[in-house]
Amino acid sequence: CACAGCLAPDGATLIPIGQKFKLVSEERRGEGCEDTCLCLGPNLHHCVPSDNPNCKGAQSSKGASSTPRAPPLQAATCLHNSVLLTVGNKTFDGCETFCECQSTGEMVCAPIECPKDFALEYLYPDCYAWGPDPSAVIAPPNCCPEQVCINNGTCVYESQLFQNFDPIPTSLTGCEKRCSCEFGYIQCATICESVPKTPPKDLPCPGKFAKLTLKKGDDCCKEWTCP
Repeated sequence: CACAGCLAPDGATLIPIGQKFKLVSEERRGEGCEDTCLCLGPNLHHCVPSDNPNCKGAQSSKGASSTPRAPPLQAATCLHNSVLLTVGNKTFDGCETFCECQSTGEMVCAPIECPKDFALEYLYPDCYAWGPDPSAVIAPPNCCPEQVCINNGTCVYESQLFQNFDPIPTSLTGCEKRCSCEFGYIQCATICESVPKTPPKDLPCPGKFAKLTLKKGDDCCKEWTCP
């Protein structure tokens, strides 16, 4: 049969691949003596004998006798993502979980958690922020990228590099504001009040005669004045 599964002992039920089922062995009969089987593929399954010590052997033609049970098989007991694994085999599910095949036929998985606190700030006090290396290729088994300094306090303004707490020259920012580099970010404060594009109506002269001039005693900020 080209069915996608295994036929159950009743010969009529189809057991899906990856599902477990009980199978009565001719060598071991009795309650709790069924083999535990795992469907691996069409008409292909792997069974582990029961470890019940009360299981009896089959009756032979020469009289009652107990047939020794074979030791539990330790090979190919887990089916994980369509891959057959032996007991103790470990595998990644991407970089989400890390799994191990158990002797029970179960896969035990644990989430992959990358450490976040490396205490690197004590080794490199000039770095203000750490993060994953942006050039790292994150794939099993390298699921936790190296931590690198992503903010050392320096700033770039108009293609020029400034150290932490350096002032930015007004030749770059304009005299209307004062800027400095602080912890990797440009911080600015406005020095001059905003000036309207057209003369205000409360000037003592008609607007067509008003001029935009420097404030008295100021070499930067401007205001509308009358001649």
